Amino acid sequence: MDAIRQTLSLAVSAAETFAAIATPVGQQGWWCKDSDIATRVGGESELRFNKDGNIVTMRFRVDELDKDHRVTWTCVANDHPMWIGSTLMWEITAGGERSSLEFTHDGLEGDGAPPEMITDTWTHFMSSLKSYVETGQGQPW
Repeated sequence: MDAIRQTLSLAVSAAETFAAIATPVGQQGWWCKDSDIATRVGGESELRFNKDGNIVTMRFRVDELDKDHRVTWTCVANDHPMWIGSTLMWEITAGGERSSLEFTHDGLEGDGAPPEMITDTWTHFMSSLKSYVETGQGQPW
């Protein structure tokens, strides 16, 4: 399946962007409120989303934590099997008091374009991440 890619220009430093992606407080501020976030390579993060009373659970292995530059996770378990084996990568480029973030979700099972539901959800969460780092208020689920 085609990769999902989104780029953000953020009015915060690379260190602040990295903290939002790589720490439990950061992740819970913009992505998933009910989660256990690993903070070391090889650890596993578990996210639990409540969708209209149904809990959707995802587990990711932390593959890379390159401080202020890159975070990479691989999906190791998910209630939606098409996610298993896919990777999430956040690449940060420093620009003084600003940073740029390139997000990629690659390796979803299947052919062609990713389902609109997944691309729309990532659009929501990348907007939530931008809001979280710039204002302190994200829209996590």
